[in-house]
Amino acid sequence: MMRAWIAVAGLGVVLSACSSTSTCNRDEDAITVPKTDAIIDAAAGSYLSAPYHDPNKPLVGTPYAYFPPARTITFEHDLGVMLLPDVPQLAFSDHGSVAPSAGNEAITVHIDENSFSIKNDTCSDFYIWVSAHRAPENSSSGSPGGAEESAGAGGSTP
Repeated sequence: MMRAWIAVAGLGVVLSACSSTSTCNRDEDAITVPKTDAIIDAAAGSYLSAPYHDPNKPLVGTPYAYFPPARTITFEHDLGVMLLPDVPQLAFSDHGSVAPSAGNEAITVHIDENSFSIKNDTCSDFYIWVSAHRAPENSSSGSPGGAEESAGAGGSTP
């Protein structure tokens, strides 16, 4: 019985030691990915935060943005129209294979006509690659753009 208690106490010490070295002990910070680092097609209303990189080839061009815990990244596009980010793609290296984010790995916290911001709300280090597109003009999904236009046009309706 005494050995079982010692084992449980020892496990508690080990677990508490692990939490004291957690990567979550990082202060929040924010950076901006300037539009000069992105691929922007103003006519199509599309945005890529960096060129897609084939992980089997040498890195050419801008790498994916480093996305550590508690970081918010603002992606500038300056198109003057609302862009809706697609599901952010995450990688474990600056040009590695990407996979869609899930849960709180990449939370969209801000969208306006010139930029959008995404936060890593986890304790994991990633690299992020983002694509975005213009909100449809006649969207009925409640997305920004369509709702504001219909509410402001034509005054009140019965």
